[in-house]
Amino acid sequence: MKLSLCNLILESATEPRYVADYLLYWLNRTGDYSYVSHFKIPGGPTDDINKLLIRMCTAKWASVVAMDDLP
Repeated sequence: MKLSLCNLILESATEPRYVADYLLYWLNRTGDYSYVSHFKIPGGPTDDINKLLIRMCTAKWASVVAMDDLP
């Protein structure tokens, strides 16, 4: 997985969701929660990639809907 994160293995040789899950695991293990503020994720850090992706999509969708309400 480390090699996939560095783009040293073809993307077709790995499952992107597993690579993302490994990156999330590594960030949480090292205490780097900067992804929460960077992506404006509600609910704080999580160790579940599925929950993280849903939160990211929900936050992005909410910001798009809010922009549609502007005059």
